[in-house]
Amino acid sequence: MNKKRGKKKLQFSQRVVIYSMTLIPMCIIGNFILSWCGRETLSDMVISVIGSFSAFITGGYFALSGARDCSKNKHHITEGE
Repeated sequence: MNKKRGKKKLQFSQRVVIYSMTLIPMCIIGNFILSWCGRETLSDMVISVIGSFSAFITGGYFALSGARDCSKNKHHITEGE
């Protein structure tokens, strides 16, 4: 086996959450750096990025949960299995 014990592979949804949670603070920090240097800020863009990724994460979570529930219902899997 090539896999190390104790390390689990991240799921796609977990990767998306990690990516978006690092991208949002990076945009905000970049906005403050531009403001500090006296350049034009990206406040409208930062608000758009935060809103779109928040909607993407929320919508993706509901889609994933719904697809998982439909699959459980299709294969008659109960909650404990």
